[in-house]
Amino acid sequence: MNPFSLPSASAHAVEIDRLMAALLGVSILVLALGFGLLLLYVVRYRHSSPLDRSAVAQKTWRIEVGWTTATLVLFFGLGARTSTYACSRRQPTR
Repeated sequence: MNPFSLPSASAHAVEIDRLMAALLGVSILVLALGFGLLLLYVVRYRHSSPLDRSAVAQKTWRIEVGWTTATLVLFFGLGARTSTYACSRRQPTR
């Protein structure tokens, strides 16, 4: 059974489901990329690897800053979308 095809519990359920799916998708993407890079370096720099490690490593701060900034913007964007949706649906108290 597909959880996204269940009947809606409220008028807002479809939008909330989409926001949660987007958050889950971005989280899985970030985790997969992080673990993929980790495994790549574990295999590449394992003890028995014939790779030359004597050369001075190049600075990679641009890649690190870009990766961190892109992830931050993605999650802030999802948070902003969620908060604007929540504020637009709020009913005034009577």
